Amino acid sequence: MAVKNISKRELLVMIDAKEDFDLIDVREQDEWDHYHIKGARLIPMSIFQLKYEEIDFSKTVVLYCNSGARSNMLANMLSQQGKEVLNLEYGIQEFDNNDNAYIDK
Repeated sequence: MAVKNISKRELLVMIDAKEDFDLIDVREQDEWDHYHIKGARLIPMSIFQLKYEEIDFSKTVVLYCNSGARSNMLANMLSQQGKEVLNLEYGIQEFDNNDNAYIDK
């Protein structure tokens, strides 16, 4: 099963439509504290295996990090286990001042 990347625009459509999905930030706590996407929850890559059971794969799962690299790595790992997940291509770094409504600082 291949990982599907989604764009910032696609994610914002999902958020604006109030779709029921699990948005997971896989960055570390200090990165999260700096800023993160509203509605996301933090499961750092460093402890992801320990928190894996907390993820409800019956609904859409979107992973993101700063650039999309770490989240893509985890998405591929989950995909190999038969889980369907989406990866935010280019990560949170794609967000800018025009996206402040979607960011918690």
